[in-house]
Amino acid sequence: MRLLEITRRYPFGPICCSIVHKSLDEKFDYEAISYTWGSPDLTHKIRVEDCQLAVTGNAFDIIRGRAFFLKRKLVWIDAICINQKDDGPEKSEQIGLMREIYQQASWVIVWLGNAPDAREAMRFISYLYHKINMYNNSDEELKKILNIGSNSPGWPAFCNFLDHPYWTRVWIIQEVAVATNLYISYGGESLGWDYFTSVIRGLHRKGMGSVFVLTEMNQMPQKLPTVGKDQVDTIAYIRDQVSNKRPMRLDFLLQLSQKSQATLPKDKIFAIRAMADEHSKQAITSQHYNLDDKDVYILVSRYLLSLDDPFKLLSQAGIGNKRETADLPSWAVDWSISTSSLPFWQHPSSPLRYQASGSSSPDVRTVPELNSIFITGYTIDEIEDLAPVIDLAKTYQNLGPMAPLAPLMAIFKASCEFTGLNLTGQAQNKTYAPSKQPLQEAFWRTLIGNRLVYGIDIVSPAPEIYASYFASFSRLAQMWDLFGPDWSLNADIPQIIQEIYPDCDPEKLEVALQRILEDGKMMGKFSRAWSSCWSGRRLAWTRNGRLAMVPPLTKKGDIVAVLLGAQSCFVMRGDRGAHRLVGEAYVHGIMNGEAMKGDLKTETFVIE
Repeated sequence: MRLLEITRRYPFGPICCSIVHKSLDEKFDYEAISYTWGSPDLTHKIRVEDCQLAVTGNAFDIIRGRAFFLKRKLVWIDAICINQKDDGPEKSEQIGLMREIYQQASWVIVWLGNAPDAREAMRFISYLYHKINMYNNSDEELKKILNIGSNSPGWPAFCNFLDHPYWTRVWIIQEVAVATNLYISYGGESLGWDYFTSVIRGLHRKGMGSVFVLTEMNQMPQKLPTVGKDQVDTIAYIRDQVSNKRPMRLDFLLQLSQKSQATLPKDKIFAIRAMADEHSKQAITSQHYNLDDKDVYILVSRYLLSLDDPFKLLSQAGIGNKRETADLPSWAVDWSISTSSLPFWQHPSSPLRYQASGSSSPDVRTVPELNSIFITGYTIDEIEDLAPVIDLAKTYQNLGPMAPLAPLMAIFKASCEFTGLNLTGQAQNKTYAPSKQPLQEAFWRTLIGNRLVYGIDIVSPAPEIYASYFASFSRLAQMWDLFGPDWSLNADIPQIIQEIYPDCDPEKLEVALQRILEDGKMMGKFSRAWSSCWSGRRLAWTRNGRLAMVPPLTKKGDIVAVLLGAQSCFVMRGDRGAHRLVGEAYVHGIMNGEAMKGDLKTETFVIE
């Protein structure tokens, strides 16, 4: 491995560097830097032995910060210690060593650079640590002690800390997760990693609810950025698995790192590959780094298809969502993008799993020489009509403090109109023919996928109480519509209250307000269930009158199929005698094997 030796020959003198070659089998002290490159422009120069080396601004700041008078530091920093101009065997070899490099480092430094409020953020983290860990307070007492909801300058600084671009990088997961000794450097100050993570755990412990910050008194409360918090949670979990030597499958690591970003698409695989179990590492080797992005994704997808349930992979694949990797087969997953939709697929032992194909077993075959796969199943239906895609950007305009609710209300209104219901979610004597249910019930069950996947009540099918939660949502949606898109307080409030709550005296506003608050709580329960199914999907009607939740890029004429061994239905598109996978779908009334009854003829789908 290459290391950069850094020193100064006299106080405040120029930085002197040299390249040192070491073997990881040796015992020696060195620091490994975990950071973000920032701008790729090579704007600074350092002297390495007798040469001038151009480096990025962030790399220069790190090197300058590690240079001390008459003290030599050995530092591993990827911008210099990996030949970035080499895309051949040498770079593949260095990529394969990165786990050992960070694991064996004397110290791993999470370097976040500088920011105007960096010192404020670091001081505030220390303040939070002592308040959370030094007192045995109830959650409500802790909220008061921490001034959650206040406009203290510490909270915005902490938000900026969690919103740092560093937390979006996929490579940091491995760099931090395998480190033995680890600290964070920000604004010239340092704190231990475990010290910081205890603050995150304390802020999000059970019963604390949502932590939010008032940045200015005329703005809506701002929630703590989820990117940093989620990444810290992911790293903490993987650190625990690594330290306890628990093997992790590659597909599981890909799931955990799905929202992280990488400059090179194939890095979404290789940034976490070295932490996977031996079987995964033998199938995907560091030498495969020489392949292009598309071939890496095909290789990994084909490997994951060979594992226990091929539909775990196929639930994430398809052309029904935006893709970035050119010429990728529809059955291969494009890990370069982060979709907002959660797969319908559940672990086979989960009580939440759908059983659209009944008790059948998967019949999925791959041919190494072809970029096609063969799947056995049945054509059940065809997409007839699709709900409109809402321009969410427009729904936010000129709405002031009510902007966060606008997308939800716009989509709900469009969904009701598409289904043939009014904003109360009601329709005169309309029945959903496939299941003989009232259309209103079929509608709300479709919106939430007829199951609850979060919280205490993890259950399928969704309990009847959600009909009342849906009614609360509908009343508030109707109120939203009556007040107008700008939530005008010039509206006739008593008349609106009388229309929404006919049994409530419009002159007794405190009673009406209590009803609205109660509906708000119930609306929250329904919207959480809805978001787990709707996010990243759209409503559709099939030719046979079935209501479905499908991928956003589904088209009229796409077929709906039940594939042997699959939990959910799948949408596919005919293409020159073969098919392209669009994606998985929820089709109300046939998610528990109902479509498998009768005399059905199987067919083999060639998926390209």
